[in-house]
Amino acid sequence: MLRSVFFAAFFGLSSLLSAQYAFQSIDYQMHHPSAAPATCNDWTFTQLELALQSLWHREPDKALALAESAFNGEPDCPQTWQVRAKALFELGQRALALQVLDSAILTFKAFPELVGTKGQLLMDLSNQGRLSKDNRFYEFPGPDSLFRQACLKEAQNCFSYVLAQFPEDEATAELLAMIYRELEDYPPMVPLLEPFVKKADFPELLEARWLLGQAYLKLEESQKAIHLLRPWVRSKTLHPGISLSRIYGAYGKAWEKVNPDSAQFYQNLAVFSSFVPETLGLEFNTQNYTLLKTLLETEDNKRFAFLRKEIRREADSLQTQWMVLATLILPTDPEMNFSGWLLAHMEQCWPYLERIAESRDDQIERISQIARLGGAARHPGFVSWATQELKVWSACCLWSPMPDFLPALKMADPIGTLDLCLELWDRPATLRRNALEETLAEYSYEDIRQAAQRQDLSTDKLNLLMERLGGSNQR
Repeated sequence: MLRSVFFAAFFGLSSLLSAQYAFQSIDYQMHHPSAAPATCNDWTFTQLELALQSLWHREPDKALALAESAFNGEPDCPQTWQVRAKALFELGQRALALQVLDSAILTFKAFPELVGTKGQLLMDLSNQGRLSKDNRFYEFPGPDSLFRQACLKEAQNCFSYVLAQFPEDEATAELLAMIYRELEDYPPMVPLLEPFVKKADFPELLEARWLLGQAYLKLEESQKAIHLLRPWVRSKTLHPGISLSRIYGAYGKAWEKVNPDSAQFYQNLAVFSSFVPETLGLEFNTQNYTLLKTLLETEDNKRFAFLRKEIRREADSLQTQWMVLATLILPTDPEMNFSGWLLAHMEQCWPYLERIAESRDDQIERISQIARLGGAARHPGFVSWATQELKVWSACCLWSPMPDFLPALKMADPIGTLDLCLELWDRPATLRRNALEETLAEYSYEDIRQAAQRQDLSTDKLNLLMERLGGSNQR
């Protein structure tokens, strides 16, 4: 059995803790395995699944403990090394994480799963830079630009190897294309992505299409870019990370050397759609585009007067739409003119705000602004919408506006917010307990105790909550 070999390799890594990680390019093909690794036992896989869940929940220390437990039980299982590396990386021990993966690749052979994980960690490292969230430095000689390039080059080697083993793996092809884009090496992106895009009907493979479109634009292949982007522009089918304004902007750039008038039209449309949510209902036309452009160029203290003057002859609905837009996209001036007008006319404004909010517009600042305005207005429509949003999104650790919702909702409905926070805090799936606890800490112990009675919260859980609040609530 190879168990002793694996233990020796694992514990030998401790000597590398302070060592510099060299971006040495392993010849993965030379270490290509002749067969799949032995199947790990069920207990090990259960531990690793729990570890991966902990990573998703942003609990890397717990994930590392589970991964090490799995390793100690079955060190012959390469996945234990793989998950341990992910946990170490999230804990800031990034050099050690990559060393663990390199050791696994050399010990178990270059199984694509291990090599692909190394590539993904290197991509993350290239974006994070040398300094991690807990102020740990990643040692590397030379300037930051060379550090980032070294990360990307080795990630490129990793994904190239994986794709050679699985030529139909579109996800790996997209990752490799991202590397080429970051390295500003556009020619290889075309033969890499074209076969995937040509065999898939629109709107499949939107990420690959977007990357290929960027390559076409950089290589000045205007007709190919136009052909690729046209169905996107017509259908407005969006990728979660690609806004409609960026698509219009790319389409306008593709037309620059073909038809300057078309290029200008789509570039104007890109600007308009970047500021005006489609759900607001303001049509893109010459008049509205000119009004938006002038509004953005007007001095802060003159915008309100300018806007009222420009739309005084328009219908009330159009005036309301422009005031809603102005409040969402412009810094509030000292007199709070836009916000003050909006709050005074919330009954007319809320239907537009609600449509924008429910569409989950790509500009997260708008959602936060809607929360603040709705809370200040104490509008019942806001209370209903925000309560539902918090119930749905409290389980998402990445949902950044949640802290903005809670103060706004508390302003609109203090008792309802207390009950909601307590309900969400007691849910096993809730990940953003810190944000909930910050709001709960603003209530007295007696208020929380009464809410706990209303929700049949156990005494043990109530005591745990008060302990977590750090005694900020006096009994």
